[in-house]
Amino acid sequence: MTWRLTTLLALAAAIAATACLGPRRRGQDTTPPLVKITVLESSPPRTFANDATSQKAGCAKVEKFPTTITLTAADSGGVGAVWLRSLPGKITNVRVEPPPPESQVGISGDLLSVRFARRAGTRVNVSTVITVDIGQASGVQAGATDMAGNAIEVGQVNVRPLDDPTECGVGAPTAP
Repeated sequence: MTWRLTTLLALAAAIAATACLGPRRRGQDTTPPLVKITVLESSPPRTFANDATSQKAGCAKVEKFPTTITLTAADSGGVGAVWLRSLPGKITNVRVEPPPPESQVGISGDLLSVRFARRAGTRVNVSTVITVDIGQASGVQAGATDMAGNAIEVGQVNVRPLDDPTECGVGAPTAP
């Protein structure tokens, strides 16, 4: 009887270890990507993100336009797609890492979209850095989706000239 109990316990331990150490299924990923918008030419540079410790929306003031915005996204299961919109405003000078062919970049005036494909035999892209210029004072919005389909957005970031008298509001200090 003891050998049966020992065998049964060993078998249960092996099954449990296999379940814990086995490959993660796509449906088990419930955490969305971390997305950050950084206004590089504000002083100091302002970053807005969707994590628990960062400011999610607000404004930043810059000396001149066009001005540079950086969008980063990261996800341990792989970044599937990101987007950035500048309303009103035109997005120019787009630089994407990783560059094509790992990424597919689409731009239409005020909307930039970048998709990352998971190709057979290759690793997933776990992070991206996208740098763009926006040509005028704008409300910038961004978001990302991971390979499991979890989506997230960052609140609107208003990018204004230094001499704009508009206040950023409570909880969203300016960065002159």
